[in-house]
Amino acid sequence: MDRDILWRRMKSHTCLHSLSLSSCRWKLVQLGLDEQYKKLNEAKRAASSRSCGDESAPNPQDFLSVAVHYPWARAISQTKVPYYIK
Repeated sequence: MDRDILWRRMKSHTCLHSLSLSSCRWKLVQLGLDEQYKKLNEAKRAASSRSCGDESAPNPQDFLSVAVHYPWARAISQTKVPYYIK
């Protein structure tokens, strides 16, 4: 009988630990998604201000320039098509 009680407590503790880890991971995912959402909104705002004639606004895809490593470089054509240069 004691073994059964110990087994249940240990199983319960393991489940609670797994639930706690899952909850922590979920919070980290939410924080990451919030950060990406903010970046996308900033890019959208910058794009809309550019279309309104504000040429001093940064390019909304500037953050993608660091997506590639040397000797590659990212650029956008006049027709607004992204391409990579080596």
